[in-house]
Amino acid sequence: SYRASLPGFLWNQIYPNNIINFPVWLTGLVLLLFSSKWRRYRFFGIGYLVLFFLFYFLGAKFYFLVPFYTILLSVGSTKIEEFIGNFGAEKSKTKIVKIVLPVVYVILSLPFVPMAVPALPVEQFIAYASELGVDAGVKYENQRINQLPQHFADRFGWEEMVSEIARVYNNLPADERGEFGIVTENWGEASAVHFYKNKYNLPEPISLEGWYYFETLRAHEFKDRYVSFGFSEGEVKSIFEEVSREGFFTNPYCMPHQNNKEIFVCRKPKFNLKRFWIVDQNIDPQFINILRSEFAAIACFHDAKEKDPSILLFSERQINALGYEFLSKGAVDDAIALFKLNVEVYPASFNVYDSLGEAYMENGQYELAIRNYKRSLELNQNNTNAVDKLKELEELNKKE
Repeated sequence: SYRASLPGFLWNQIYPNNIINFPVWLTGLVLLLFSSKWRRYRFFGIGYLVLFFLFYFLGAKFYFLVPFYTILLSVGSTKIEEFIGNFGAEKSKTKIVKIVLPVVYVILSLPFVPMAVPALPVEQFIAYASELGVDAGVKYENQRINQLPQHFADRFGWEEMVSEIARVYNNLPADERGEFGIVTENWGEASAVHFYKNKYNLPEPISLEGWYYFETLRAHEFKDRYVSFGFSEGEVKSIFEEVSREGFFTNPYCMPHQNNKEIFVCRKPKFNLKRFWIVDQNIDPQFINILRSEFAAIACFHDAKEKDPSILLFSERQINALGYEFLSKGAVDDAIALFKLNVEVYPASFNVYDSLGEAYMENGQYELAIRNYKRSLELNQNNTNAVDKLKELEELNKKE
């Protein structure tokens, strides 16, 4: 998600709806709020303001308000029509205005058309957007962008991604292929595989996100072998005993967080995958009660693990979130203990070391923080947060 400042959120309402429309819909809003002529429709003006501030404070996507502008533009347009009608008997002037006004509107709107619809070839658009600023200050969510704004970048790479997954899948031994499933990191990747699966002769994908999470639990028979896409090597190694890197997807135009993704062939799950699916979204209730009431959860986990080595009480993501919850409350020692537990259970994940490094940094234990950030970077060289934090820690060490 992305939380814009109030001016930023307002700009996100003005620019994507065509800057030239701003005076029109603003006029409509003022009429709905203050004009006696429009009193019976005042609900719409008040409704717009309520939704505007509600969406702003909730950090909702800016485009949730887009349908409302049809009302504001309609009301504002009546004022323009009334203005033209005031020329009265001077019909020649009225005709001129009726011709000139739409022409001026179109001419003034033309510079913004390429930012709204794909009117230019991609290379020409990249050059054009670089002059205006790639996203012109309009952000959809808290994601890094590259050469294209998100609403265009999200159009690229999907079939190429599925094609590379299919190459890996179809290169599997023929006698094993039917035993493999496909698992993706997020619902967008799963949707792309679902959309193109018939073209590339692929099985229905599974994912831990969105509708796919529930559909997987409802209908999917979990397998012992998967082709994975979108996960880091550390993430798949924390779930499977045997992992081999067999493919790589890259695209110059797609969203950066979807780019440069590895494809792994995974065998022999370490856990019961159905249990893993359930626990990933719903942490074991007994474990969470112990954790919140007396913080004996770590000893509880070790006791349970000794009795049943295959037991699964929590996912990496859940412990990470709980650690940050303690960190935000100032319980740094408890947060460190939780992050250390995550490192113990998921030692191949770069993110667990990143989080532990942050907690040590918060606690003033800079050497330990550096050690963990370096380990995180070893596991994932694209972890820019670790790079930034290591630079910051170097500066702190110099001051000491």
